[in-house]
Parts: sequence; C-alpha cells; structure tokens
Amino acid sequence: MTLERKCYYFAKSPNAKNWSASHEDCSSRDSRLLVIQDQAELVSLAQHLKFYAWIGLFNAIPGRRWTWVNGSILNETLFTVSGSSDGGSCVKMKSTTLESDNCLNTRPWICQKDAESPRSTST
Repeated sequence: MTLERKCYYFAKSPNAKNWSASHEDCSSRDSRLLVIQDQAELVSLAQHLKFYAWIGLFNAIPGRRWTWVNGSILNETLFTVSGSSDGGSCVKMKSTTLESDNCLNTRPWICQKDAESPRSTST
C-alpha cells in the first residue's frame, strides 16, 4: 500500500513474529518497521489496520524513553503509548491505539520505506 510517498507492507496472521524477527524481516525487504511521523499518517494507516501489529517503537532499557528504530525519541505530545514502558517493551498498534507489549510476543507487523520517485526518461 502507498500513502504520502511511502510504501507500507502489512504482514498478516498467521505470519506472526516477535518484534526482533519482525524488525529483521523489514530489513530483509529493504525497509524498516513503521515509524509514524504525525497524526495524519496514524489516522490514514488506522483505516487499514484491524488487528494489533508491531511498529518500530521500543524501550530496551528501564528508565529510558520510547525510541523509534530510526533513533529518534517518541514525541509524547503527538502520540501516547498505553501500558508499561519497562525495558524490553515494544509497541503494537491497532486502529489509532499505541500499546506496549512484551517484545517476545508474536504478532503481525508493518514495514515501511520511501516510495520510489518516478524515473524520468531523457531523449
């Protein structure tokens, strides 16, 4: 699926994986787990997501903040994550809900990458 110059891959059941395996799968597709930029992107994706799926947000160390797979810190004025933020927690998304979960649990996931620009042809 393509939205706003990004391509998204929605892995579906029964292809459930833990968060790390989901991250690796996205990498093998030359993409990454979903990094949500703003509310508009969240709402657009929510229309297509009827089940919980891993996204690229995690908290590896207790006392640290939520971090996206691109290294940026979650802007908590844009998004809130319900549940525990203990180390070893990852975030799943369903509709517009972001919820923490144990990274070892298995579920579907969402990959994203920038859409390729149309190639121009010169004569």
